This record gives sequence, C-alpha cells and structure tokens, in this order.
Amino acid sequence: DEVAYPEGHSLWDQIPVPGAASMTLEALRSWFTTHHQLVLTELTLMHGSKSVSVFSSSRSIGDADANLATPLPQLIASKTGADTSKMAFYELSGAIFQTVEGDDA
Repeated sequence: DEVAYPEGHSLWDQIPVPGAASMTLEALRSWFTTHHQLVLTELTLMHGSKSVSVFSSSRSIGDADANLATPLPQLIASKTGADTSKMAFYELSGAIFQTVEGDDA
C-alpha cells in the first residue's frame, strides 16, 4: 500500500529538501533518514514517457553505486536530459521509502 507522509498529507504533496542542489544521492538518502526517519529504497526518474531506475536497495542496477556519489542536478540531467540549471526544484516522483524500522512508508 502507498501511504502519504507526513501524517495528514496526500500522495500528491511534496517534501521540500533544503540544499538539494548541492547534495549527492547518498546525501539525499541520509537527509531523509535524519529528518524523517525514512530510508530511500528505490528511485526512478522520468525521461519523457520512460521510467529510468537510478537506485534500488533490493535489485541490481548497473550504475547504482556511481549514482550515489553523483550530485543530484548532474544525476537528474544525465538520466532525464533536463536542463537542471533552469529548474527551481527537482520532482522525484518515483521515490519509494521504508521507515527506519523497516515498514513500508
């Protein structure tokens, strides 16, 4: 089941991440764990109508380790073709989390 987070939000609400433009994917994962007790387990980005997997804790993705060390704007640009220099925010609509206790979030 999909559950909105934090309590009282819908699946369409957004969680702003201060400083995301200077974070790597690994730093983003750490930020969610520290600030929301959530563990990012899957991340896909949209490239046109195609979904591109960039991280998974449960399945092998060829460049997942390199993606963790990549700054988010660079990762998004390389996987989607987007010009991130002109983006005010980055929508990560394909993010799946678990709580730090291991429950689906």
